Amino acid sequence: MNTAEIRAEIQRLESNKRNLDDRLAELSDLEDELPRLEEERNQHQSRIDEKRERLREKETAIEAADASLEESRERTAEIEDQLDELQSVRSSLEDVRFSLDTQRESLEVLEEDRSDVEERIADVGGSGAETDLDDLDAEIARLRERRSALEADVSQLQSLVSFNEEQLEESGADLLDGAFDESETGDDADVTDRLVQDESITCWTCGTSVDRSAIEETIDRLRSLLSRKNEQRSDLADRLSESKERRDEYRERERERRRLEDRRDEIEAEIVQRERRVEELETRRDELEAELADLETAVEEAESDSEYQRLLELHTEANRIEMEIERSEDELASVEERIETIEERLADRDRLAERRDEIESELTELRTRIETLEVDAVDSFNDHMETVLDLLEYSNLERIWIERRVTNGSAGPVDRESEFDLHVVRTSDTGSAYEDTIDHLSESEREVTGLVFALAGYLVHEVYEECPFVLLDSLEAIDADRISEMVDYVSEYTEYLIVALLPADADAISVDHERVTEI
Repeated sequence: MNTAEIRAEIQRLESNKRNLDDRLAELSDLEDELPRLEEERNQHQSRIDEKRERLREKETAIEAADASLEESRERTAEIEDQLDELQSVRSSLEDVRFSLDTQRESLEVLEEDRSDVEERIADVGGSGAETDLDDLDAEIARLRERRSALEADVSQLQSLVSFNEEQLEESGADLLDGAFDESETGDDADVTDRLVQDESITCWTCGTSVDRSAIEETIDRLRSLLSRKNEQRSDLADRLSESKERRDEYRERERERRRLEDRRDEIEAEIVQRERRVEELETRRDELEAELADLETAVEEAESDSEYQRLLELHTEANRIEMEIERSEDELASVEERIETIEERLADRDRLAERRDEIESELTELRTRIETLEVDAVDSFNDHMETVLDLLEYSNLERIWIERRVTNGSAGPVDRESEFDLHVVRTSDTGSAYEDTIDHLSESEREVTGLVFALAGYLVHEVYEECPFVLLDSLEAIDADRISEMVDYVSEYTEYLIVALLPADADAISVDHERVTEI
């Protein structure tokens, strides 16, 4: 099992889960904000209703004042026109001031957003990740080249070792055949002398006569070199996997940094736009304030008596109330828009929570996958081992079983590691049981143990789905009757079973089978 790949997937899912937790926490904060906003909305609505009632009272008073005013209609019309214009200018001024305040508040929010994005950019890291990615790509390419070279070396060494082993076996067989052929016409002493003399064989590579032991030593060195090459290849594979993971992390960080930089650019562009708008509004405000001062002066000069003064005050108060209503309505609309925005975002919370639960389930499944496979493998081995031992009836072998122990890894309980102990229980001549070691098993018992171990892995890891085929070879250490029992047992768990046996052992097989005597 590629546990490194599983752990990398766990890290990726944990990162996604943390992001979802942050988003859900943010939504919870927004939800906590809703009661305050709703209370604020109710307050704005109450103030609007109250001011509308006051406005109706002022309008009623204005109508009464108009009815009681018996002055020149032209004068009244002139004052009313001035009052209307005064109201219009004051309303425009309040609108500009409110827009100006809104723009400034938006600027503050945008600057806070920009600061937050810049902090997140700093946390992600600078653009130097591109250099790191280039270095990692170069490192991965170099490791792949080294791995390919090592695989080529391993393949050549495997072929070389196999060839030399075959040649050495054939030389040994020729030596024995030659010795016994000659013994048919000579005595035992001649055969012994000839075997001693033939310890030197002809090398198939250089053609010279060398000691057999020298060739065997050479083959042993080749095997040792092959083992070292395999270790180097495994180490390179681990390093390559680690480099790929680091490259993926760098790429993700670079994508996040670019996204944040794009967002920062958008914010800065909007800041520039709003600052320009603030300048325009400030200019317009100054113009309206000057115009309003001129109109107020003109209205004051046009006043002739207390009735007009009263009428002017009523219009002024009515205009002020209307502007307050408009401002309150704008504030109410802003609060309602904020509430609507929060409710829209909260509508997505169920989906985020569901995705978080899915990730939590995936994490649980990944964390337990290795443990489940290990437990199943151990249980399968112990069950099959118990059945096979009962079937083969080893006289003093009571039980062979595997014990799985879990220890904390370098990262604590989250990074648990499994260790496996193989126990051998024997029975003494007196009938008492005692624990022994695998080293003391007979060759036949070790062969049976190895076969059961392979069968357990074959079944637990569902190898039969990809390869419904089992080949048993080198069973000479097991006696013929036990081989027959083992073949009967294994044949129940695979669709195709091939067993390489000596003729005498093959004759003991009781199940129906096809026999291949030559290829």
